[in-house]
Amino acid sequence: MARSFKRTAPLLLLFGLILVSLWSSPTAVALPTIEEPGWEGLDERPVPTWYRRAKFGIFIHWGVYSVPSYCFKNSCEWYWLKIGGPRRVVEHRHAEQQLSDWHDATYGRSFRYSYFARRFRAELFNSSQWAGVFRASGAKYVVLTSKHHDGWCNYPEPTAPNWNSVDVGPHRDLVGELSDAVRAAGLEMGLYHSLFEWFHPLYLADKRNRFTTHRFVDEVLHPAMRNVVRRYRPSVLWTDGDWDAGAAYWKSTRFLTWLFEESPVRHKVVIGDRWGNDSRRHNCMFWTVENKPGVLEHHPWEECHTIGNSWGFNRRLTLEDYETTAELLELLMQTVAYNGNLLLNVGPTADGRIPVLFEDRLRAIGKWLQVNGEAVFDTVPW
Repeated sequence: MARSFKRTAPLLLLFGLILVSLWSSPTAVALPTIEEPGWEGLDERPVPTWYRRAKFGIFIHWGVYSVPSYCFKNSCEWYWLKIGGPRRVVEHRHAEQQLSDWHDATYGRSFRYSYFARRFRAELFNSSQWAGVFRASGAKYVVLTSKHHDGWCNYPEPTAPNWNSVDVGPHRDLVGELSDAVRAAGLEMGLYHSLFEWFHPLYLADKRNRFTTHRFVDEVLHPAMRNVVRRYRPSVLWTDGDWDAGAAYWKSTRFLTWLFEESPVRHKVVIGDRWGNDSRRHNCMFWTVENKPGVLEHHPWEECHTIGNSWGFNRRLTLEDYETTAELLELLMQTVAYNGNLLLNVGPTADGRIPVLFEDRLRAIGKWLQVNGEAVFDTVPW
């Protein structure tokens, strides 16, 4: 044993010296890094002309939250967060104790938000009827929520098994059906896709790590967004939920480089500006606002606005809570006058109907545009 050690000792010493040399060399052990693309090249791409001419689009917030369709303040699509999330702890600034109490009284304390998925059946959903209403409104494009902040997907999504409209609930590809119908009606089809998910374990882990890790982005977000782009080829990709972290965490420029250079919609797709809390107002995006700027803006921008006080359907609203046709037309005219587009939201019911009052407002706008559309569409500031 001693002789064996004497023979191997020099080799062990030599191996140790090699390791020390490698460890001390700044180039030998440097881990490979992928440099994220910058905004400079992306900003050379202007907003496509079709979008600048369109002026008027329809926004649709539809998902599991359409089942309870109830809130006391606004934004019923935030129902899960408002009632306290999975742990039912009403501690978030958007949480509502009153709504949490209502949920317990109506469904029971043990009724989880995920149970609503089985009740989201869309049994009356007729994609051609929806598309006909949108066409009659005079709108030129439609944007549907493919995924909101609760993570529910209105299409088959491998990263969300048993939490999408094909695996549970309707057992239908809602995005696919509406995309086909909208295009058949001669309109452009777009998709809303939330960057984050309130309670996804990988996202929460990245957040605890102060966004120095990217497992949620790499394993969930980017694969899902590439899936919807390849599968449905949206003309608009409307992202949201970016406010917790900067574009570096979301790896936004990496995804957009693929979108603009390699994706099947690279020549036509339009994007909003919600790609990180530090990424607003780049040249390659239309700028999103929820209150019109009140001044002429020469860069394309979009006013997203809902009929009523909730993006998802709210059963509590009364007639007085909905804007009149005259008020909506005034909003459209002011938005276009300042060089913006109006994206007007409707919230369908869980069984797949566009509420009659929403349809009435849309058809009334369409009748006005039949007479006055020349002063709206294809216009430019002067």
